[in-house]
Amino acid sequence: MATWTTIPDANLEPDKPARSIDALALRDNPVAIAEGAAGAPKIDILGLENGDIAAGDAVSWKQSGLQSTTQTSYLSAGVSDDPTASIGIRVYCEGTVRIDFTHYSTGPSESSIVRILKNDIQIIEFTNTGTTHATQTYDIAVVFGDIIGLQQKSSFYGEGAAWFGLRISGDIKFMVNSPVGV
Repeated sequence: MATWTTIPDANLEPDKPARSIDALALRDNPVAIAEGAAGAPKIDILGLENGDIAAGDAVSWKQSGLQSTTQTSYLSAGVSDDPTASIGIRVYCEGTVRIDFTHYSTGPSESSIVRILKNDIQIIEFTNTGTTHATQTYDIAVVFGDIIGLQQKSSFYGEGAAWFGLRISGDIKFMVNSPVGV
């Protein structure tokens, strides 16, 4: 990994002789930025144009393990980072993403309710009554910067709702795979 070197402005003044150490820093600093070296400026992904990212890169984000909640109302959109009841990602692409998940109620007469949001607006809601697992698939069109969120709740407090196998995927230009609060 390259090392980031801060070059004082005084070392690069017009009509001053160049120092080899500054020339080496000028050579190595772009690599240090790209590699995310300590002290180097970070690249702001929102500053990239969509076309700057190679087309056709398959992407995928997958939830790890079973998550359950006893929440009887959805958490507020845009504020939660709780994988038991709310998860989301920001996409840096244009195209279609596929959302797959399985959900069920932990109580025999109650319901697991899951909704899909796009930019904090509900797109669709799925209800599954009882303990039988229901697998859902939904395709959603996205553009650069959209936030796709999923939230779950139970229809009755004390009984839970559970989901697993949550996956967001697509054959699109680019997607940042880190969860964001939704």
